[in-house]
Amino acid sequence: MNRLKTTAPVDDVYRIIHTDHHDPFQILGPHLISHDGAPACAIRAFLPGAAHAWAVLGGPDAREVPMERVHPDGFFEAV
Repeated sequence: MNRLKTTAPVDDVYRIIHTDHHDPFQILGPHLISHDGAPACAIRAFLPGAAHAWAVLGGPDAREVPMERVHPDGFFEAV
C-alpha cells in the first residue's frame, strides 16, 4: 500500500533513500506531471537531515514554496 504522499513511484523513492537508484535525477528535481487531471510541475529533493525545504520559483511571480516532507529520511516534494 502506498503510504507516501508523492507523485513519484514509491519504489523509486525508497531506492533513492537507500542510495540504490541507478538514475536519481530521473526522480529528483523538477518534472512535468499530470496532477488532478491538469498539467503541473513536481519538484522533488532528497535532503537527509533537513527539517524543512523550499522550492524557489523564479520569474515575475518569484516566491518560495514550502516542500512537503513525504518521508522522514528527508524526501521532500512540492507540486
